[in-house]
Amino acid sequence: MTHTVMAVEKEGAPVLLHTDMANDVAEFLLRRRLIPGWEDAEIVRREVVFRESRFDFALRRDGKEMVLDRYPYLSSMAARKFECSKFKT
Repeated sequence: MTHTVMAVEKEGAPVLLHTDMANDVAEFLLRRRLIPGWEDAEIVRREVVFRESRFDFALRRDGKEMVLDRYPYLSSMAARKFECSKFKT
């Protein structure tokens, strides 16, 4: 029998270890405008390549497009920290 660890709890908060699951949660929260400071963000698409890098999402905010990715060392949306760069299609 094999098992897959999806998440753990650290200091009372869930930490998602499964990358696809973390992105699903991020999409769920973004679409429902539940992340403070990102309520106006619209998802353009997931899994975006910009230059030579891959990002979790392409977003549109205030008429501008950008890419969004969790910091590499974070696996939790609870941290609510993001890196953004301009994105051009």
